[in-house]
Amino acid sequence: MSDLAVQGATIVEHKIKGTTSVLWSMSYALEHEPHATDDAVMHYLNDIVVDKNTDFVRMGIVDINGKARITDGRVLDVSDKTFFQKAVQDEEYISSEVWQPSDEEADNIVIAVPVHDQQGAVKAVLYGIIYTADLQP
Repeated sequence: MSDLAVQGATIVEHKIKGTTSVLWSMSYALEHEPHATDDAVMHYLNDIVVDKNTDFVRMGIVDINGKARITDGRVLDVSDKTFFQKAVQDEEYISSEVWQPSDEEADNIVIAVPVHDQQGAVKAVLYGIIYTADLQP
């Protein structure tokens, strides 16, 4: 039984690493976008979520002040959220705890990465939400 648990944990770890890699790739692509939070970027993020080749159920881009535009159409202030605070400090963030928003039935994990400008300064935060159920081996 312990071998199965180890294999399951390894699969989940690989899925999270793959999802994080997707975010980093997108972050590098956004480096050359002068306005990382504009409508074209939101359209791009929505296409990624709809495509279903990723585990993202929702994605968002956050400006340096904490204003998040989310692929479900909402605009939120996330300046007090840990994922934003870590990523805006130039750190990758993968939630260590499961999170369940009050308006959802599913548990989530948040993954966030910084988006840099061409001089290397953080200009935005890119994040994705995945359901923990989608991580099951």
